[in-house]
Amino acid sequence: MKVLLVNAVPGRRQMPIFPLGLASLAAALDGHEVRVLDPAVLPRPLDEVERTARSFAPDVIGLSLRNIDPARSYDHFQYLRGCAQTLAAARAGAPRALTVVGGAGYSLFPEAVLEYLDTVDAGVAGEGEISLRRLLDHLDGPRGIPGLVLRGADGRWTLTGPPAEEDLDRLPLPDRDCVDLAPYRGATELQVGVESHRGCAVRCTYCSYPLISGCRIRLRSVDRVLEDVENLVRRGVTRFFFTDPSFNAVPDHVLAICEALAGSGLRVTWSAYFGERQVTAELVRACAGAGCVSFIFGPDSGSDPILERLRKGVTRRQIVEAYETVRREAPRASFKSAFLL
Repeated sequence: MKVLLVNAVPGRRQMPIFPLGLASLAAALDGHEVRVLDPAVLPRPLDEVERTARSFAPDVIGLSLRNIDPARSYDHFQYLRGCAQTLAAARAGAPRALTVVGGAGYSLFPEAVLEYLDTVDAGVAGEGEISLRRLLDHLDGPRGIPGLVLRGADGRWTLTGPPAEEDLDRLPLPDRDCVDLAPYRGATELQVGVESHRGCAVRCTYCSYPLISGCRIRLRSVDRVLEDVENLVRRGVTRFFFTDPSFNAVPDHVLAICEALAGSGLRVTWSAYFGERQVTAELVRACAGAGCVSFIFGPDSGSDPILERLRKGVTRRQIVEAYETVRREAPRASFKSAFLL
């Protein structure tokens, strides 16, 4: 089966981000003829979507919506409009193709997004490697497949249930050749992502991660993480970002990853989100020695009562101690903090 996976056009100029989700799907669809398109890095993105759909003539079009909005109080931009335009361009090029929408942004509001897009045939909510593969294998009877959003006989969208692969090592590593990597080799580590685990056990009141990857942490083995980094380095990418909600959620796993990176001889630099509560001098030194150049924190407040209401699982003292530890143990690295305003 021919499958075209398309990153939704954002609708405005912004830093290119390697489509990690689509690369993971492409690797999981072994046996199908898969093409991945990230029109955001092209000069005429919507024209390229229609042209590619017309020339490739896919049986299925998968559309990925990464964000709903910029998550900034002063920026009210909506990415749904660009997603709808991308869908229209793809349908114009391949009007008979089955259309499926997924992605992190979509997974937050699956039924509402489908109502907005209107002409989509199905959705994949949450992790898509297993669900999309099974959907393609059972197009005649998909209702027993977890992770799908399908239209019922009454016209309403219904979610079949959350999917989750318990052992991440059973999933293939992302296909790093699915798109040209050149547009993502920029001056920042944020443009290319690497996963060391999925899920987050912290129950912050406002956070979307539980809806995207669940509340239980599932680790990718150190060997597989290192293999993914090696795949990037062989392709000329030496800057990357650990996309985990909190990279150091399992400190022993982080120490093992850092030991493997430091011992590999790979000359890489990287950054990650860190949780303040698990920051130790040993961990900071290990990360800096393995190439970490930026420690990114999201305390959201410096007030203990507010932190408690947000269910952050951290205190003001722990936040201050984490920052002091980074400054002391990794003086050449930067650290950044995000606060809710």
